[in-house]
Amino acid sequence: GCRAVTGYTRNMTDEMIKALAAKGGVVNINFGCEFLSQSYFEGSRELNAKIRPQFEAVQKITDPKEREAAIDKLRAEFAGALPPATIDDVVAHIDHVRKVAGIDAIGIGTDFDGVACVPKDLDSYAKFPNLTRKLLEKGYTAEDIKKIYGANMLRVMKAVEDRAKAIQAGK
Repeated sequence: GCRAVTGYTRNMTDEMIKALAAKGGVVNINFGCEFLSQSYFEGSRELNAKIRPQFEAVQKITDPKEREAAIDKLRAEFAGALPPATIDDVVAHIDHVRKVAGIDAIGIGTDFDGVACVPKDLDSYAKFPNLTRKLLEKGYTAEDIKKIYGANMLRVMKAVEDRAKAIQAGK
């Protein structure tokens, strides 16, 4: 994501985005709410500070199954405490990368299997038509969307493979 849109420190600054794009790289927009929404990011910091003692107690549980069950219980207790990010938040990050570095520097990295909160109405690949519709409404072309949804990353992966082959061949 873009730090200019959401101040989460794991998001990229404009300078980072420009440097990555200059080398042909791609910024994958993560769907974790804290990456996408400033209000979620700020609220999660406050909530995390509030529940830190409970979380630290859970981390001391030595039995892995018991610890995982306690973590699930803690997550369930606070699920929905913050409003999730939205598709509009995702589009704001995509728009920002396009403005800073161009369409060839944008990708998607959903992280569906690694985050506790994902955007409302975009919580699975089955909901991608919702994002496609928003992008079309914002003036993105079918070719732009193809690049965002994977063509840009395939280009990067091919360049990496080509370079690896050249190195192996001693070039």
